[in-house]
Formats: sequence, C-alpha cells, structure tokens
Amino acid sequence: MITVLDANAAVTLVLGQSKRDHVADILKKAGWVAAPSLYLYEIANTMWKYYQAGLIPQDILKEKVLDCTGLVDEFIKAEDLHEEAFNLACRLGHPAYDASYLAACLRKKAGLLSFDQRMLDTAIKLNIKCW
Repeated sequence: MITVLDANAAVTLVLGQSKRDHVADILKKAGWVAAPSLYLYEIANTMWKYYQAGLIPQDILKEKVLDCTGLVDEFIKAEDLHEEAFNLACRLGHPAYDASYLAACLRKKAGLLSFDQRMLDTAIKLNIKCW
C-alpha cells in the first residue's frame, strides 16, 4: 500500500519521540511512501524550531532533515498538487498545507500517516485510510 507521510510523523520517528515505533512499523509495511513537496519545508521549519529553542545543535538537526527526506520515495511537486489542495481546503475548511497531504492521498489512492488529529478526522471523512 502507498502511504503519504506527514512531516509530524517523520519528525517523531527521526527524533526518537514516544510514538516512533508506530511510525517505523507502518513505514516498514508501506510499499511506497509519498509526500507533497511541502513536506521538505515543514521538516526544515520544525528542525529550525528545535535549533531556535536551543534543544538540539544545528549539525545534528541537519542530519535529521536528511533522515526525514530519506523516508520518502516520491515527492509530489507543489505545482502538480496546489490546485487540488486549494479546492479541498475551501471545501473542507481546512488549511491548504494540510490539504496538500489529503490531495496526495486522494491522487495516489494512499493511506495517511500523521499525528495531526484534525487532519486525520478530515481524511476519514474523505474515506482515506489512516494510521
């Protein structure tokens, strides 16, 4: 099965947070992992926040960014997805950046791996399998 990986789930795994085993198990079972290209910026921004807070040194975070990037087999370009994401955002009243993950799921007939409960609830309404 194809799985669309959300940035928060990827960060959970690479930083060794409490639900990392759940993410690792799902990714092991996934035949293919996809993400909208926005994922790259979300990962970088999240790691920057850890750096700004003085929690993790920049060189380690740089490696973690690369680790997150390596989890994904296919990045779906923003220019290929933005229209679908915008339409979903308007229809569902959900932020467009989250809607890009939902649009990727619909396009790829994929499940969603995320810890964003609001996005998961919306995905279920769209008949998207969620982990």
